[in-house]
Amino acid sequence: KRTGEEIWRTARPERTTWVTPIVVEHKGTQQIIVSASKKTRSYDLKTGDVLWECAGLGTNVIPTPFYADGIVYVTSGHRQPAMQAISLDKAKGDITGTDAVLWTVTDNTPYVSSPLLSGNNIYSIKSTRSILACYNAKTGETIFGPARLQGMNRIYAPLVGTSDRVYIAGLAGMTFVIKNGSEFEVLAKNKLDEGTGASPIIAGNELYLRGTEHLYCIAAN
Repeated sequence: KRTGEEIWRTARPERTTWVTPIVVEHKGTQQIIVSASKKTRSYDLKTGDVLWECAGLGTNVIPTPFYADGIVYVTSGHRQPAMQAISLDKAKGDITGTDAVLWTVTDNTPYVSSPLLSGNNIYSIKSTRSILACYNAKTGETIFGPARLQGMNRIYAPLVGTSDRVYIAGLAGMTFVIKNGSEFEVLAKNKLDEGTGASPIIAGNELYLRGTEHLYCIAAN
């Protein structure tokens, strides 16, 4: 990063991937994890060597992977919807179809938006539609849903949340606040003058939303 000199380069046999890679440190090794249409792959941060790989997602993968407690979650929602939970303790080589894949769900997964992991709950949009599901992060079992967000249009923005709330912003300007818990409960919904497909940001007690022409800050009076 100081000189711009290339340290390593590893070819990837993928046509496209829109995913933002994540860096995870597990048992002293830093891994770069990239989900994609053919396979999710983990690369050694220092060498670029492939540590493990796993097939099973659909095409045109967009949602960002997320990680907690030794488990990486990867998602696709186009043509072949899927969400996989992968144990890094067991991940080595080609883990497709092995017990390193702790669970897989094949419905109600996002095409563009990234899911939200909060505690043991994973909140997930169905494709780009106004349908929300919640899964158990350890087992993949459905906690609630699929539940329709009445009045919401398409959703591209990642889901964000706090300890007790989940925030969902739509392309047409509708925003929902959902209770973070074991049952589907709408706490509030509001309509902005502009839609958003960008990531909402929570800072302190304020929520920031980037519209098509303005930046909004939402806070209690």
